[in-house]
Amino acid sequence: MNYYERPEVSNSDLTALARIYNALPDNRAELEDVFNFGSLVDAMLSEEFKVDYHRRTLQEDDGRIIQYDPDTFAQGRDLARLCRRDPVIASILSQMVGQYIFVRTLHFDYQGEEFQIRARCKFDAFGKALSMGADYKTTACTSRKQFRDAISFFHWDRQGAFYMDLAGIDRHWIIGISKKTGEIFKHAIQRGDETYLAGRAKYCYWAHKWKLLIEPFQLAA
Repeated sequence: MNYYERPEVSNSDLTALARIYNALPDNRAELEDVFNFGSLVDAMLSEEFKVDYHRRTLQEDDGRIIQYDPDTFAQGRDLARLCRRDPVIASILSQMVGQYIFVRTLHFDYQGEEFQIRARCKFDAFGKALSMGADYKTTACTSRKQFRDAISFFHWDRQGAFYMDLAGIDRHWIIGISKKTGEIFKHAIQRGDETYLAGRAKYCYWAHKWKLLIEPFQLAA
């Protein structure tokens, strides 16, 4: 089964719920080029078999073929190379596998009550022996402060905590690749630190909303 067609709750599902709940506009169509570029760099780093370097294409999990213009494809290739050359990332990734999927029952608590949901996640990179995961983010950030602020603004902290708890790991790296400067930003979320606690509070809030607002209708269907 295509990962994105699976019935379990994902972090992206929580994002969609938050958007609908807060009546925010759905601007995914406007950002399609941004998402496609991020997918290209992700694939070059973790699923290179999906990339056709001669035709400048990427094949998605659903079979869709994305065609890139020469400049965009070359930029993606250059950013992936810069990421691989970072000594810290190179050391970490040598002990990880790409696009690792977890499907489990996630236990969480909200306002003193315990709940559970069937959930899924897909790491860009995962190392079982290291008890560690990683996720790549192409970004317009040009400084470490901007990247740190982006982690909270785009709720990457929620994604990190959700993935960590689902996989039962203690550290998760968010790796930012600047589209403007080529700089590589690295932020490690450690279980129990400020970023983890903020992200966990976010996902518990929305997972609870999912239990109340979405799951009853799924069960009744």
